[in-house]
Amino acid sequence: MKAPSRRDRIRAQLADLKMPGALEAVDDVLAGVDGGAVTGAEAIEELLGAQIRLRNARRLQAAMRSSRLPAVKTLEDFDFSFQPSIKREQID
Repeated sequence: MKAPSRRDRIRAQLADLKMPGALEAVDDVLAGVDGGAVTGAEAIEELLGAQIRLRNARRLQAAMRSSRLPAVKTLEDFDFSFQPSIKREQID
């Protein structure tokens, strides 16, 4: 039986550590390392950054759900015909 590759071992370790953000980014990061475009320290920074971004996004989603605020609305959702005193040109 063939031993798992380093990439497979890293993926397994990230999964064991429950780091899905880093796990999702690891292939692209390692491709940069293999190509010489990224140093080891930069690769670690990118993996940790990906994990932190995912964690923060999930934290924000959980906070929004638990706040029980009405649905999130954006300017794209705003009905300018309902409020004619507001001109789209002024907003854009």
